Amino acid sequence: MAGQKLFVPARRDFVSRRRAVVAASAELQEREALKGLALLASITEAFRQRGVADMTAQVAAQMGALALKLAFERWLDPDNEAEFGQVARRTLAELQTATAACGSRA
Repeated sequence: MAGQKLFVPARRDFVSRRRAVVAASAELQEREALKGLALLASITEAFRQRGVADMTAQVAAQMGALALKLAFERWLDPDNEAEFGQVARRTLAELQTATAACGSRA
């Protein structure tokens, strides 16, 4: 439910400005990258604690992070009018399709 309060249209302006500030600063970019790695490690560890095998936990965490990143970028697109949840579900479905296509060619 927290996402419903964070990913609202009124925050797009703020988030866009924040992204511009981070993009202009190597120090802030590094900080963002470190926060992303810490989040990824936490997600991976949460999967492991639930009995998920290490490789599967790492892949699931990476795919989840990619889905979030892509959905967030799409949500911020000025031409987007959809709510974040809709964008995220559509992005996840596309990512699952792309992943399945990769597996079928192996």
